Amino acid sequence: MTNITLHVNNISRKKRELAKLQSDRVNELKKMNNQSKKTISLKQIMTRTKSSLTLKSKAAELGRVEKALAGFEKKIVELDSKIAKKSKEIADEESKLSKAREREEKSKMKEAEKQMKRIDQTLVTHNELHIQTQEAIHNCKISQRE
Repeated sequence: MTNITLHVNNISRKKRELAKLQSDRVNELKKMNNQSKKTISLKQIMTRTKSSLTLKSKAAELGRVEKALAGFEKKIVELDSKIAKKSKEIADEESKLSKAREREEKSKMKEAEKQMKRIDQTLVTHNELHIQTQEAIHNCKISQRE
């Protein structure tokens, strides 16, 4: 497998991983949004209720919901960090791919130059042989006349 193929495959794999991380982040945001709605609803219920038992129950539930919100926020921060890291890895891999392509192009150009030099040398050799052959033919014609 060439370096270029390796880098292309790495970029492709890392982009899939990035897409998965972004999808996970969106899912966490949705969960967080649902918990935020629960928080608002619980606070509204608590302002309207008169029963101390209901207040105590809703306060405990609110505590659990707020704890879950903190967990979602933490998870989102972790995912943001992973997304940034993965994005940097992709950029680095794309840079490596670019350099590998440049090296390959340079190598192909050098090989083409060598090939052109060989062809040029072959043409020079053939031209010299052609001139020698013409001279030999010319000399033969002159010696036949004599």
